[in-house]
Amino acid sequence: MLRWRLLGQGLGTCSLEELQQIEEQLERSVSSIRARKAQVFKEQIEQLKEKEKVLAAENARLCEKVNFCNYYY
Repeated sequence: MLRWRLLGQGLGTCSLEELQQIEEQLERSVSSIRARKAQVFKEQIEQLKEKEKVLAAENARLCEKVNFCNYYY
């Protein structure tokens, strides 16, 4: 299938069957894109959760350090 037809150009000369094939291809493409997008979001969420754990641990460590310093002054 020609790329320019998938982009919606030159459809005036397409038969009903060709239009249905283009539509089916576009639906498959959109489905694939949405699946990849969901996977990327899932990966980003996991990375952010890990970063949150690291930052929470660092925050706790710094709080302990500040409280320790305040105790002696």
